[in-house]
Amino acid sequence: MGKIGNEYWKLRKQHGRHKRYTNAETLLNDAYRYFDYVMDNPLEEVIFVSGKRITVKRERPFTVTGLLLFIDLPKTSFYQMAKDSDLSYAYERIKSIIWVQKFQGACVGIFNPKIIARELYLYHKKAVDYSVGINADT
Repeated sequence: MGKIGNEYWKLRKQHGRHKRYTNAETLLNDAYRYFDYVMDNPLEEVIFVSGKRITVKRERPFTVTGLLLFIDLPKTSFYQMAKDSDLSYAYERIKSIIWVQKFQGACVGIFNPKIIARELYLYHKKAVDYSVGINADT
């Protein structure tokens, strides 16, 4: 350890960690690997038809959380990419691919439309007026 009040920190070449992704191409390649993984590994549901056990393969929805777990990247780092001029294109493209896959899957009944609508913020909020009008003249 150095003396109190030293300025050794000024000798550093870089402050903070190195960026994990420095260009859009590597981020997109990792995202495409995740999309391929999801498509190649569907969920399996076991159902019984006429007493026989049947395994049905169900498509998985793409999710940002799933992508981040797959590439081992914190959420905060991913959302910071939207502000980075080098990575904002890849960020927007990934978010768009995930949105479209969920939306189209819900439209054709692959995914539960109510759950997907909530996640994509496609639901309508109903404003309910709970105020009670009191007429002072009666």
